[in-house]
Amino acid sequence: MTIEETHAEIAEHCGQISELFKPGARVTVLVRNPGIGQEGPYSADMTVGDDDLTEVIASLTYLKGMREVSL
Repeated sequence: MTIEETHAEIAEHCGQISELFKPGARVTVLVRNPGIGQEGPYSADMTVGDDDLTEVIASLTYLKGMREVSL
């Protein structure tokens, strides 16, 4: 699967996830591959979503301070 195909597949799932929430919800998927590195034309990490990354970072910073709830 190409990077573009992977991105499109994840974007489709983001759309499905957003339907579980009230209108206006933003879904961003962050994929991390620690230890693989950042060389080459593509990063080992990927974000897929329809939100501004500055807003995503603000949400992550807020959530970092909250108590984690296990499911």
